[in-house]
Amino acid sequence: MSKYVLIFILVFIFFLNIRFNNFFMSDSLFLESCINERVFMRQINEFVFRLVRQDKVIDLYALLPSKDSFSSISEWKEVFNEVSDKYPEMVEEIFVFLGRGDNENLGFKLKIPKKTFLKNEIQYKLIADYVSNVMLFNCFWWGAQKILISSNEELFELVSNNFSRYPYNSVLNFLSEVYRFELDNSKLDLKLVSESEMANVEVPFLSLDTLVFSMGTGLANGCMFKSEEEFDVSVGNTIGIDIGGSDVKIVYKKGAEVVFKKEYNWSPMSITDNSKFQHRDVISILVDFARLKVSLDEMEIVNQDIENLKEKIFEIENDPNTEIEFILKVIEKAKKLEIKLAEVDALGLSYASIVSDEMVLTRRDKLDSGLSEKIFDEKIANLKDYLSKKFKVGVSLINDGDAGALYISNGQGEPSNFLDELGKVRINMNPDSPKHSQLGISGVLQQYLSQSGVYYFASGLGMKNLIEIAEDLPKEQRETLLARNLEIVQNELRKGNIKAMKVFERLGMILGETIKYMYSFIPIKNIAVLGRVTKFGAGDVIVKTAQEILENKYDISKEQVTIYVPAGGEEVKRFGQAIGAAYLAGRLIEE
Repeated sequence: MSKYVLIFILVFIFFLNIRFNNFFMSDSLFLESCINERVFMRQINEFVFRLVRQDKVIDLYALLPSKDSFSSISEWKEVFNEVSDKYPEMVEEIFVFLGRGDNENLGFKLKIPKKTFLKNEIQYKLIADYVSNVMLFNCFWWGAQKILISSNEELFELVSNNFSRYPYNSVLNFLSEVYRFELDNSKLDLKLVSESEMANVEVPFLSLDTLVFSMGTGLANGCMFKSEEEFDVSVGNTIGIDIGGSDVKIVYKKGAEVVFKKEYNWSPMSITDNSKFQHRDVISILVDFARLKVSLDEMEIVNQDIENLKEKIFEIENDPNTEIEFILKVIEKAKKLEIKLAEVDALGLSYASIVSDEMVLTRRDKLDSGLSEKIFDEKIANLKDYLSKKFKVGVSLINDGDAGALYISNGQGEPSNFLDELGKVRINMNPDSPKHSQLGISGVLQQYLSQSGVYYFASGLGMKNLIEIAEDLPKEQRETLLARNLEIVQNELRKGNIKAMKVFERLGMILGETIKYMYSFIPIKNIAVLGRVTKFGAGDVIVKTAQEILENKYDISKEQVTIYVPAGGEEVKRFGQAIGAAYLAGRLIEE
């Protein structure tokens, strides 16, 4: 045997061993290895392509990561593009357009292997699954009421059939709730069109200035376009309220300065149609409390009654668990003392749900699921109008992700009006990966870029001192234990625990894959990462790893896409969405 043959065999075994290990590694082990192996991924793919070329057959099971591994949808797209570059005769291109409203369209092209070059017919269903999940990704990010596809009839039928069965049909129910359209036999308005018909569909060029990932109980996100207009964030007295599933945060902004901020813990899921204090009552009481606190701070002359009142105000201000009824009694006491509440020129609301045309469109499991549909429509959907009439000021309403993006941009930029439901999108094509808590879709970002993801990876690595969480635990108890486990892992990170470091590196890897995938559809300049998962240095680890994935694996430089944790300290970050809402309220004063 010649030495050249021996060298070839050894090289072959080396590359095959890397790919073989990635095939059968557990999710945790695969992610652990890939941080160091990412720079080799492109060479591995090229090696596989040469093997495929010999008999003109593409075996998807050999080409892409297989069972029990993390199979990034971004990597699927990248691999198919590379196949197209090397062997264009083996690939076809399809066109997909997502329609939303009258002339709001998002269009993109996908390159996929031709059926005639696949190892068997069954693998064409995998291609249909891939196309379906790309469509779902953009449905949840952009939104959709109709989908037009220019492809061959067989692929269209396979994709159409996917949308008529679980879990895709749960997605259709979700979209119908968002856009209030009737579903025809549980099918989205999905049409096969010719290339010539597709040419008549107008698609604007979109480019995002800022994208925000807020990693906490779940994943919230928001997008911001760069604005041609510069906004003055120092006008008037505005109040911003961030309404979330576990707390309400409120700030009073006087000109450019935040002079008051408070966090109020609540359990909004427990609010029902018959509850004494509805969501809007709690918000109204907190607005008046903020006005009262600012008014008392400005008082020069005080008496004993006012001193006593100030003591109670101080207690409430520093206790996030104060009963709302007690806060209301203190406000009523102030009114009896004829204390005038501070003026407010406009209110801004950040709501942790889907917001369109400044209306809350869908109920949230952790926020308002205790209400009937009738009461939701009366008291939540039209929350903006109610508060505007009550306080006789202009009110703006924005989803929490866009409010975070507005805070990051220092009050500049324009909210994107994207659906921004990235927690529901599938990043891991492995069907055995963790599923969305409501929709049943596997491999979704909700289960990775959140405190759930921290527990998932930490337990997979065998970290000590974690609190075990049973699958059948009630949701509120589960969220409480997830939060405690997050603190445990973050404390271990501060001590230099290597396994804790690996947990947040894995979140960073998934973030990097997600950003690359989104970037392939719409250019994005800045990515801000915030939320409780990023505390105590965890955000720095996540950002560093994500940036390395972009640079080393996908050749996307930091100058093209910058990922960062916003400056300002932990307390400022906690109130960022409330401040963003206050910024937006200030634009009502300018108008």
